[in-house]
Amino acid sequence: MPGISLSKLRESSRTVKIRFGDDVLRCDVYPDKLTNDVMDRYRDAQEDPKDYDEMAAAFGEVVSGWDLLGDDGNPLPIDGETFRVISIRVLNHIWAEIVEAVTPKSKKGSGRS
Repeated sequence: MPGISLSKLRESSRTVKIRFGDDVLRCDVYPDKLTNDVMDRYRDAQEDPKDYDEMAAAFGEVVSGWDLLGDDGNPLPIDGETFRVISIRVLNHIWAEIVEAVTPKSKKGSGRS
């Protein structure tokens, strides 16, 4: 039976739009790169003391780019330095929206058994 390789699945990307009031942040993501390992690494890096470099590394495995701009009008890099200056509230909102957007929804109540 023909199959599909894991690496082929991980090539598929999409753009996730995240609202901040009237503004929209666009993140280019690879949904199938969001693994349990990446989730665990991101979560563990949030614990005190925070490891912003590891947070950014885990985030960057899923997010290939975004249009979060610096004061110079250029996209900020996805790295520890950027993660140090973005509020935790904003980072958590971005991460939660990406996870929500790429996680398959349950079909509860579909009547199937």
